[in-house]
Amino acid sequence: MENGGGVDCACRDFLHLRLEEQALLTALLSDGPAPAVLDVGCGIGRHLDFIRQQQQAAVLAGVEKANDLRQSCAARFQSVMFWESFADVPDDSRFNLVLLMGNGLGIFGDEQATLAGLRRIHQLLNPGGVLIVESGNPFGDGFSTPHFTICYRNQIDGPFPWGIHFACVVGAEFD
Repeated sequence: MENGGGVDCACRDFLHLRLEEQALLTALLSDGPAPAVLDVGCGIGRHLDFIRQQQQAAVLAGVEKANDLRQSCAARFQSVMFWESFADVPDDSRFNLVLLMGNGLGIFGDEQATLAGLRRIHQLLNPGGVLIVESGNPFGDGFSTPHFTICYRNQIDGPFPWGIHFACVVGAEFD
């Protein structure tokens, strides 16, 4: 991490879904028709892969700023649309499920940019759509911490700020 210490964690934490993630996604996907899903900060596509296994007809899309990771996902999921930036997602897109997992809110930057990003996600959600945000700040206090980078083999994700919130939002209004 730039200007700070590292965090010891197993690479599998970034390669496979945890049991609680599997349970949450399974519950969300089990009752309805194939959803349209956007994974913002999709990394190597672990959530997209799980969703595809649960709902083969799901319409999947991802945002990943790291070129190597995005290209790897595009090769692996050939029917999935990928964008480099959340700003590149077309305004007329609609999703039943939007994921902000791992780095969560930190992907947008500071608090003001995060609020704007959440408002935009709200506009992209279908009625009754769900936003899942997972984030934690093991590095310090405040909204975000200094930038850090995740490196695995020759894949690099970051640097990005790490936000500190967790939420599962269903049909929320953003004022």
